[in-house]
Amino acid sequence: MSTREIPLRNNFIYHVFNKTIDNKNVFSDFDSSSELYKRLIYYRSKNSIRSYSQLKLLGKEVSVKVDKEIEQKKDFRVEILNYAFLPNHYHFLIKQLATNGISEFMSKVFNSYTRYYNLKKKRNGQVFLQSFKAIDIMSEEQLIHTSRYIDLNPYSCGLLKNINNLKDFKWSGYRAYVDDSFIDPLISTKEILNLFDKDRQRYKGFVLDRADYQKSLEYIKHQIY
Repeated sequence: MSTREIPLRNNFIYHVFNKTIDNKNVFSDFDSSSELYKRLIYYRSKNSIRSYSQLKLLGKEVSVKVDKEIEQKKDFRVEILNYAFLPNHYHFLIKQLATNGISEFMSKVFNSYTRYYNLKKKRNGQVFLQSFKAIDIMSEEQLIHTSRYIDLNPYSCGLLKNINNLKDFKWSGYRAYVDDSFIDPLISTKEILNLFDKDRQRYKGFVLDRADYQKSLEYIKHQIY
């Protein structure tokens, strides 16, 4: 849940982020990250009327119907413009499309994921800090800089040692922005790429130009705190 005094507004974009309790490495393997990714796609839609865990109990015919229903963009709670999830935290750029869309989306996704993780690890209790943070995106400049910050997170936090491997990092939207042959069904790249005249190489250059500087800032921050 968010504890913002001002409600999140429809058709506004927010930088949404949170981290795990005690910096626990939750997304440290493919299966754990994949389980989050699938829930993000499912709960993005208001047609996700069943709990995610119930989907596995459905027959093939019903499952196909559900898949078609949750792909209907007119029924999306939110539109995700970019994302990255690292072992102990996550970032999203999210546009709210329906009233309370972001809060409902985050609650459903992470309540479901917490149940999955606790069952897997045979534990109880919270996995993430109780309140996610949501920063208003107030300008096009802020939007593209935040998107770049999210894209560079796997490198700046030290998960990737070589910036050339950024495109191969599976759990972010970066590849969909720089590779026109790749489509990530979780995100919409149109709004940000339009600010670069739909030129993916321009966007790529914009991101990579900041890589070492952002990494140095992360290093300094950890030295201080």
